[in-house]
Amino acid sequence: MFYMKNLRAGLLAWLFFATVSAFLPACKGGGDTQSAPGAASGGNRVLEKEAFGSAIKRGNAVLIDVRSPAEFEQGHIDKAININFFDPEFKHKILELKRNKEYYLYGKNEVTSYRTMEFMKTNEFPEVYILKDGWEGWNTVTDDNQ
Repeated sequence: MFYMKNLRAGLLAWLFFATVSAFLPACKGGGDTQSAPGAASGGNRVLEKEAFGSAIKRGNAVLIDVRSPAEFEQGHIDKAININFFDPEFKHKILELKRNKEYYLYGKNEVTSYRTMEFMKTNEFPEVYILKDGWEGWNTVTDDNQ
């Protein structure tokens, strides 16, 4: 009986640490360490509002809003295209994009854009960045939206 309790406690501890480790990069301050877009692959891909705003003004930037079409219609960053994260064809639409461009993603907050960035990095998109705090953060500090 003592062995079973220890085994169960050990498995629960392992499961806890495995789960925390899987989500730790998405937490603030976690993940990559460089901060400039266009830096070597592996840099910080979560950009503050100011850095994100400067980066999307460059000619080679592609801005993607991963919110629903209804949310997109209620307001979005100028020149953004809408690719709905919850669309059954979402992954197919992302994989149709050219891999030699810089992509700047945002959603309602960081959750869906972070998952999209991870999917894109896994599929060999080298330049993918997300907006820290997403649309919610952007909309509170700038008037660059429609």
